[in-house]
Amino acid sequence: MKKRMVFLAALALCAGLLCGCGDGSPASGTESTPAETSLPESQASLAGKDSSQDGEKSGPVESPPYLEVSSGGSGVQATRSTFGWTVLIDDRTTKGINADGMGPASMGEQLPWLEGAGTAELFWDGPAPDSVSVDGVPVSQLADDTAGQPVKCDGDSFPLEEGEWVYTVYATWDSSEDWGGYAWYYVGITGYSDSSVYDKTLLEALKSPLFMAYHDGQPFNDNMLRPCPMLENPEKLRDMVKKSGAKSTDMQSPEDVDNLYGKCKPYADKWTSTADRLWSCSHSCASCQSCPSAGQK
Repeated sequence: MKKRMVFLAALALCAGLLCGCGDGSPASGTESTPAETSLPESQASLAGKDSSQDGEKSGPVESPPYLEVSSGGSGVQATRSTFGWTVLIDDRTTKGINADGMGPASMGEQLPWLEGAGTAELFWDGPAPDSVSVDGVPVSQLADDTAGQPVKCDGDSFPLEEGEWVYTVYATWDSSEDWGGYAWYYVGITGYSDSSVYDKTLLEALKSPLFMAYHDGQPFNDNMLRPCPMLENPEKLRDMVKKSGAKSTDMQSPEDVDNLYGKCKPYADKWTSTADRLWSCSHSCASCQSCPSAGQK
């Protein structure tokens, strides 16, 4: 009897030890989901948050991250178009996604536009790509089969051309063993000259070619009743714009300087004779026989 009790006590002790030796892991019938799979260490810093933050692990990225392009104090989400993406589900299964999107010329009003200045910066809503290339094409030459001009991309920024350009951003992700692929993004940007106060001091902006042309051209007329380089001397504005290379930056209604000149010239011609007569009279009324006020002196 005593032997039986000792045996039962020993059996109960062993059972208790076995129950208390769990490591806190889920029951053997529970499998981890793909979202619980951590990124390789080389990708941890790209995943938007540290893979070990708060004890949570980042899962595989299911599709190419979206891209925001920012410049001149404002930003816009670029259109993500054609892409190819692969995600590792388990050791034997992968999921592939291939999307065929429109080119920028076919997007029409769906193409996002941004007014920029100097440079544009790229911001990703997920892991940063392993490689990025950028090219651009003027709107006047835009076609879906037109090859753009390569633009030097310095990390997450690239310089803007002046005027209206459409930029293509091509990005690839290939350093993760669990996910990766490629994607094209499109965005239209109206580039200012490099004199935005977002990127330069006010003094630096005032030293831009267009402002210096204003400085050097004054006075635009010896007749102070005709001081404006646009309304009274439109040929002066046209010359300054062409000499400095300034471009129209009105995204809604861009206007060529020759077209603006054509609008202002008729007004200038009508005002010139009257302005010259008034200016002459106001400075030499005693000898001006044609001035109506001469007879009142």
